[in-house]
Amino acid sequence: MAHSKAAQQGKTHEFWVGFQHGTSTKEIEAELTKLLTTAYGAELALPDFNSALTASEQGCYVLLEVAQPLSGAGREALRSAVLNGALNCDVWYDPFPNFYHGEAAVHGSAVVMDMDMTSVQIEGIDEIARRLGVYEQVAAITEQAMQGHLDFSQSLQKRVALLKGGNAQQVLADVRAHMPWTPGLDQLITEMDTARQANDKTQFCVASGGFHNLIAALDEHAHYNQIAANRLEVDASGHFTGKVSGPIVDGQAKAALVRSLKEQNQIAKAQIIVVGDGANDLIMMAEGGFALAYHAKPKVQAQVHNLINHCDLTMLGARIKLDQAAQPETLVAPGAQVGFSVVTVA
Repeated sequence: MAHSKAAQQGKTHEFWVGFQHGTSTKEIEAELTKLLTTAYGAELALPDFNSALTASEQGCYVLLEVAQPLSGAGREALRSAVLNGALNCDVWYDPFPNFYHGEAAVHGSAVVMDMDMTSVQIEGIDEIARRLGVYEQVAAITEQAMQGHLDFSQSLQKRVALLKGGNAQQVLADVRAHMPWTPGLDQLITEMDTARQANDKTQFCVASGGFHNLIAALDEHAHYNQIAANRLEVDASGHFTGKVSGPIVDGQAKAALVRSLKEQNQIAKAQIIVVGDGANDLIMMAEGGFALAYHAKPKVQAQVHNLINHCDLTMLGARIKLDQAAQPETLVAPGAQVGFSVVTVA
């Protein structure tokens, strides 16, 4: 993996840009030019790109390093272009934590993930309800909650009550067996394992309004440091009681997990990435230093700068991996306005 040294080359702003599988070199070049024109109001001289820009099956990821700082007006123009679809790529422009050097080497870093529709591509309670014949009723309440129109705790209790009497072991086993991971999650798990091997203070966590009963299956592969999630209560005969066991994990409880990383583990806010998609994630996303919205609901996209709308979680894993090399190869010519690194994901 090649990576240019921004500090040594005097770069003052970085853009991490992701393109979908199948995007051509010509299209990528055009989008990068459009991105810089949008952000700075004038075309900057781009280096000559080559065939390495062609998106593979894992997409194409480019780090742009620009000598000019990004102004407030430039940030707003770029944000508007991202939200209205004028750019056909994902672009992150907030400072990204380094998982291997600097502050990370002392206290570590962290990634905190939502579960449903972020780590896996299901709403867990909806799938449980589907198998119990109450999907329509539950899904309607779920959607209202995710859009921020209903109080989460009350909506969860209403939905869980509809599950009463269902065979817990049979239903949960079937949902786990058909629970699709979000594309790129395996790459992210690999990179987090590597980061944690380099520094055992680095944390990989799940904070979810979903169910520990389902996260447990994913935890066998991800080995999360901390899990905050609800537990479905099951009676002695193995059936759902229609209640949540213990206190409800809502938005505030999810945020508390992020705060614990800062207070108990002494991880700096700037070193914490929080990934989510629904309105219930916004409080915990505000507690982290780098909030990332994954194919998120409109309310979330309106409040979070860094979005994944075109790519998948490979984009996050690749960015964490980028800083792993202690002596990366430099691709920026001295005095250039814009430097770039192309990240190849194996």
